[in-house]
Amino acid sequence: MYLLLLLPQMLAYGVGAARNSTAIVGGLQMAESTPGKWAFKTGGGVESSPVLSEDGSTVFVGSDDDRLYAVNTTDGSKKWAFKTGGNVKSSPALSEDGGTVFVGSDDHNLYAINTADGTKKWAFNAGAFVVRSSPVVSEDGSTVFVGSWGGVLYAINTANGSQKWRLFTGDYYLYSSPVLSEDGSTVFIGSTNGYLLAVNTADGSQKWASTTGNRVNSSPYLSEDGSTVFVGCDDGNLYAINSADGSKKWIFKIGDTVHSSPVQSEDGNTVFVGSNSFNLYAINTADGSKKWAFKTGDYVRSSPARFGSTVFVGSFDGNLYAVNTTDGSKKWAFHTGRPVISSPVLSDDGSTVFVGCEDGNLYAINTVGLGVAGLVRGF
Repeated sequence: MYLLLLLPQMLAYGVGAARNSTAIVGGLQMAESTPGKWAFKTGGGVESSPVLSEDGSTVFVGSDDDRLYAVNTTDGSKKWAFKTGGNVKSSPALSEDGGTVFVGSDDHNLYAINTADGTKKWAFNAGAFVVRSSPVVSEDGSTVFVGSWGGVLYAINTANGSQKWRLFTGDYYLYSSPVLSEDGSTVFIGSTNGYLLAVNTADGSQKWASTTGNRVNSSPYLSEDGSTVFVGCDDGNLYAINSADGSKKWIFKIGDTVHSSPVQSEDGNTVFVGSNSFNLYAINTADGSKKWAFKTGDYVRSSPARFGSTVFVGSFDGNLYAVNTTDGSKKWAFHTGRPVISSPVLSDDGSTVFVGCEDGNLYAINTVGLGVAGLVRGF
């Protein structure tokens, strides 16, 4: 049984504000400075995962208030907001030149938006279905790929929003976000029909379909050498799949739903993934054996991000965690107050982590030398 300690909080954040609170660590009461730099308040929950501009000056994120925001990374001030006709749970993707940001909306559209001023370039309509899949842009910048809840994977011309091709995968959701092979010839995407699909980017023909035991809501991750696709599944497993032919290399049994999307360590020896079992796992990429599991206080549907010796992940218990990649020990936890479903993204120098929260905020958090704050759970 978890010990829940609700600790005194400061007043709501303002732009540029930080806070102090008290944490209970090992039975001792300690006053510690939280790692908050600033919090940008939107008008709805933030499940969308942020993306940073190439120069690091702007962070883009969607909100359930139907908007995509561009926020100044220095102080959390708003640059612009683009209004759609539905929740923006999709995570944005940037064009190769940084001039366009692409994002899906529950209003059934994929939008191309000018990053300089937030004006619309074009909108591609996916028919009667929402677009919660997050887009990915081809290496040459000419095509953006995205899935819809109509079971369709689209290839769209980035110049004008025209359709290049569409692949109907069946009457199932494509909640998973696509990922491209290193050479750009293949796009991988999971489907709620229980398959991970490999699709030819040239014409939308299917290369292979690797079966799982249930819905695939997790987004696939391609190994650094391009030989393996890692993906989670609602059957409680993480799969390592041969990218060439769809054969399974190994299956790691977690035992509970995996909506989190995996990420690999810098040396390629470990893959990290969250689960509804409340854990963040570190798994050996060679054979699928467990290295460690870090226990949080609730579901881990956020996808981890790693920088150096630290992996960052959000939890439904309201915390963003910084975890040691070597042994799974906790470095610190930043408490928000509501579930953290959004996946964190790191600044280029690793000094700041940005993450959205169901409390409606986009947070900028200092990653260096800070301890537990806010809500502490015993585990």
